[in-house]
Amino acid sequence: MKHYSEKQPLILLVDDIVENLKVLGNIFKNEGFQIAIASNGEAAISIAHSRLPDLILLDVQMPGMDGFEVCKALKNDLLTKDIPILFLTAKTENEDIIRGFELGAVDYVTKPFNNNELLARVHTHIELQLTKKKLVASNHELEGLVATKDKFFSIIAHDLRTPFIALLGFSEIIKDDFKELSESSLLEYINIIHITANDTYKLLDNLLQWSRMQLGKIDFVPKSFNLYQSINQICNFLKLQASQKNVTLDNRAPEQAVVYADNNMLDTIIRNIISNAIKFSNSGSSITIGFDDTELKESVIYIKDQGQGIPYEAQDKLFKLDVNYSTLGTNKEKGTGLGLILCKEMVEKHNGKIWFKSIPDEGTTFFISLPKNVQ
Repeated sequence: MKHYSEKQPLILLVDDIVENLKVLGNIFKNEGFQIAIASNGEAAISIAHSRLPDLILLDVQMPGMDGFEVCKALKNDLLTKDIPILFLTAKTENEDIIRGFELGAVDYVTKPFNNNELLARVHTHIELQLTKKKLVASNHELEGLVATKDKFFSIIAHDLRTPFIALLGFSEIIKDDFKELSESSLLEYINIIHITANDTYKLLDNLLQWSRMQLGKIDFVPKSFNLYQSINQICNFLKLQASQKNVTLDNRAPEQAVVYADNNMLDTIIRNIISNAIKFSNSGSSITIGFDDTELKESVIYIKDQGQGIPYEAQDKLFKLDVNYSTLGTNKEKGTGLGLILCKEMVEKHNGKIWFKSIPDEGTTFFISLPKNVQ
């Protein structure tokens, strides 16, 4: 019996003769394979759709739909076209063999068959199929890495270049025209430089942490700590950003609230979401940070703003690195969306979940659920 690295492969046996199905079933069960059985072409197609076997052993001569018709139907269907089909046939005419290959079969075995030969052919095609699946999965992973790289360099090329242009431009004006500038103009330019530098710092910090996450270089050390105090520290850190937009930060978490998480990661998550909430909040509004610990297995942190909300057509684009989506804040602030992607990866590191509810022109609430014991 051969053991495969993952679960044992599934073979679909198709034959209109019950005795043949019993013989084949015993052979492959003894070899440790999972087995599905169909006694006609229509049933074979239905089972192939629902269970997606790793290999199909298909009898050629059957009443109704014969094996050739079944093979043609399966190969013309996007869902089943990549399943390898091995014909079982009493026919040895070259025309029939060639027809089977032309329809997409990978091999054939003539009846009466030799058990060892049959098993050898089946193992060969199962291994080829599993290897093909791994290559497809690796290709998808590679495509994701390429998208990640493209996004990373896009941020460096565009989103870092833009603030530095502003920093250089306004600092040059101050340097060249310092004596001619009024106090109000000078203060305005300094304020723009400060805001731009602060936003650039946050972007660089997110880029650094995100790149370290990709390389697995961020330590993950969960422990129990006071969430209320942690939120207070974050609110104090963001107080200037909030006050510049006349936005109030309201910590509604209970003073004794405790979570089990990596303190640094959770601070980064909450800080990014509150910072985003400030960006999209209207002057005079408030942002509420709360905590729900009533569930048995998880704790939920929520951050609710009264801002401009997220357009419905854009809501499925958040948390996706390969989708270049960003929008301006209520004061035309720019962003990259990288902060939310970083948040999602950090939450998932905790085996938690992050989601949101948003109504355009009314506001957005982000939710972070964390297991009470991170495994």
